[in-house]
Amino acid sequence: MAVHWQEFLDENQSAYKKTATNAIAKGIGWQYITILDGKLKLTDIDPEELYPDWTDKTHEELLGIVRDYVVIEYNQGNVATDVHHVDFYDESELTPFLDKSGTGLLAPNGEPIPYLRMGEGEDSISIGWEKVPFVALKGTDDEVPMLNIIKDAVDTYDKLISKASDSIMDDTDPVLVLKGHSTAEDELRRARAQMKTNKIVAVGDSGDVGYVSVDINVDAVHKHLEVLKKQIQYDGQMVDTQDVQFGSNLSGVALQSLYSNLDIYINGFESEFRAYVQRLKPFFDAVLQYQGIGTAEQWAQFKVTVTFNRDMLINLAADIESTVKLASTGVSQQTIDEFNPVVQSHEIEEERRQAERDAAQGGDDNPVFLQEVEAAAQRLIEQRESQTTEE
Repeated sequence: MAVHWQEFLDENQSAYKKTATNAIAKGIGWQYITILDGKLKLTDIDPEELYPDWTDKTHEELLGIVRDYVVIEYNQGNVATDVHHVDFYDESELTPFLDKSGTGLLAPNGEPIPYLRMGEGEDSISIGWEKVPFVALKGTDDEVPMLNIIKDAVDTYDKLISKASDSIMDDTDPVLVLKGHSTAEDELRRARAQMKTNKIVAVGDSGDVGYVSVDINVDAVHKHLEVLKKQIQYDGQMVDTQDVQFGSNLSGVALQSLYSNLDIYINGFESEFRAYVQRLKPFFDAVLQYQGIGTAEQWAQFKVTVTFNRDMLINLAADIESTVKLASTGVSQQTIDEFNPVVQSHEIEEERRQAERDAAQGGDDNPVFLQEVEAAAQRLIEQRESQTTEE
């Protein structure tokens, strides 16, 4: 099963990566499950197109799901038209509809389509999922997008930057005010052109010339932007890589402290990903049965173990130095191996140590050495027997 599972993961990488992105950005990601060329195929579906009907408040099982989407179709005159499709999925079949009038009144779009009808005619085979063929990956327990938490702060940040930029641009090209001058548009254009060309403008005795500019407090804007930036990073579980602390030689403990908020969110997301894998497995078991590899009931007894590989930034030099000091305290070798960041596992490291001791020891006490000696002796006996027969 492991080989088939790994092959399935490799073939659907782009689908579940996109689904994970939707889970974080939109609160939940969805995959539609089909069989293509006898193999399980995952198709990422935009969460904004789907309306699930859950069996419970925890949103674990589906009664059905509605997909509402638009397809651009071209007629014989090569004119594009938007065709509004509404598909309903339950545990046994897909029922397609069309919204031809655009008013929400649906008309059937053909007969219901059973799932997994393989082949044609008498040779066709039907596999019953007995489940709605959609699998959800939640970004959070309440399926709320991460962007919802920081949206207001991000909007305020963008507006403040936009207004500050506009103010600075206005300050470089201020408004020229002419008092006592004709208000006719042509006269004003002529005065403005003269001012730009000659840097001089003439006014009467009762007139006056001046500029109106915006006096922006750059320091105040900068401080407010920094406050908003910190708020966005904190609420969004982000890490400020431009922080001055990253310029120093931080220990692994200090780095893990900086990443603690992000680590909390990732821990929750990992739990949701494990639940997603378990929801996906019954479909995979059914495909193995279709391929003639055992039965779905047999494979259902096995669980999939999900192991995550985190690329966490740590200070290896500091941690290894601490490991060396730990060895002098008399603790067990297993504890030292588990603490050492460059050791994969205590068991693997013990096997490597034993192999190195055996290779260095040699002699009669080395089982590998004895096997090699016996093999060489047997070859020598066979060679002598062969020579005797020829004579």
